[in-house]
Amino acid sequence: MIPAVTKYRSGVTNSKLLLHFDDGNGSTAFTDVYGHTFTAAGGLTESTAQAKFGAGSLGATSSGKYISTPDASDLHFSGDLTWECFVYPTSYPSPVGGILGKQNASAAYNSAQILIDSSGGLYFSATTNTVGWSISLHWTGGALALNAWTHVAWVRNGSTFTGYVAGTSVVSGTLAGTLAEQTLALVVGSAYPDTLYPFLGYIDEVRISNVARYTANFTPPAAAFTF
Repeated sequence: MIPAVTKYRSGVTNSKLLLHFDDGNGSTAFTDVYGHTFTAAGGLTESTAQAKFGAGSLGATSSGKYISTPDASDLHFSGDLTWECFVYPTSYPSPVGGILGKQNASAAYNSAQILIDSSGGLYFSATTNTVGWSISLHWTGGALALNAWTHVAWVRNGSTFTGYVAGTSVVSGTLAGTLAEQTLALVVGSAYPDTLYPFLGYIDEVRISNVARYTANFTPPAAAFTF
């Protein structure tokens, strides 16, 4: 097992985005360690009702709420990547809900996405074009527990994409090439900047990195990310 918080050292900036959601109950600051500015839709705020680490989390417990940040060059990926967070679903969406993603309501596809389905399974997707997902892997071998925290990660290592749930590889596939990039916002808590496909629950410790942090089964972090 690879300890999640020690594989990469803080002297090297592998993270490109890191949200702790520790700004305070009701806050709309959504402070990103690396300076991306997030805004809320639907009155979404941070909440101290639940937290994996620290003081709070993103309290996306009702429909039509999400946060987003505009497209930025440091969120474009030609090589390895890791998209990860802790999720605490309070109910399953119908038909799906977005956890992290870059897509829009006009079906323009961009970079990568993690969705939860109505049975608690997950979709892990990525694309090298702008008209569809080049790879979309559906984990149906289990379900994210309701009212509990679970670490979820979507990792690219070379041409291999792997979805991890609680540190265990659950789906894997291959895709070569640079991921597609349009000027689409990065969204947390919905499939895209719309109210149709929300995540229902709490999200904490969102981190996006330009390295494959996990290349085998691992022990999820026991403390907040520090880099």
